[in-house]
Amino acid sequence: MPLPGMEMLQGAIDSHIHACPHINQRTVTVFDAVRQAAEAGMRGIGLIDVFANTSGLAALAVRELGHLGVEVFGGIILEPYVGGLSPRVVAIALDMGYGPGTGARFVSLPCHHTKFVAEAEGRSPAYIEGCLAIPPYGPIPNPLPEILDCIAARGAVFNTGHITGPEAVRVIEEARKRGVEWILAPASYFTVDEVREIVRLGAFVEFAFYVMSHATQIGQTTGSRL
Repeated sequence: MPLPGMEMLQGAIDSHIHACPHINQRTVTVFDAVRQAAEAGMRGIGLIDVFANTSGLAALAVRELGHLGVEVFGGIILEPYVGGLSPRVVAIALDMGYGPGTGARFVSLPCHHTKFVAEAEGRSPAYIEGCLAIPPYGPIPNPLPEILDCIAARGAVFNTGHITGPEAVRVIEEARKRGVEWILAPASYFTVDEVREIVRLGAFVEFAFYVMSHATQIGQTTGSRL
């Protein structure tokens, strides 16, 4: 018997699926996730991982299970583990797959290696110093401008990662100036006014179920200000 609300998954796309190999336990594999999405009638799923570029896994899933009709896409979060804030890392991710059109479909700013999250996690001052922070005034720090240009040129989605609301607004403004069309901002910890400004700038906002509901065994530092 279908669970209540399952009809809402018909034709839906979930851009935030954690099913990739990880240092923490996962309840499903990438292939499991694709099969479950197909059973639910979903249109597509996006694979996301702070430790790896997932575009290769997405290409593999499509190659093996494409007949199920679920679009599977991957991308990269620019954490230090995968190369950090590097235009070269972004360029490689955008082409990684099994041919044209199978590379990274999204590029995200760090989720944990940001000043906002590092402070919430109680990291050391030396650690925080090396984390991403967007200044309230002046130029956007390098190499973000070049990374944004690369994203714009390829039509990929730019994900603002886990930064503060004011930081997200600043970097979205810069992304728009540089021609980035598709922008997604994780907004579970933003104020209402910050969300309104992000939407006004033409970006999409993401409210993650596992942050809002705490439906996970892993503590969510990014939800600490709720």
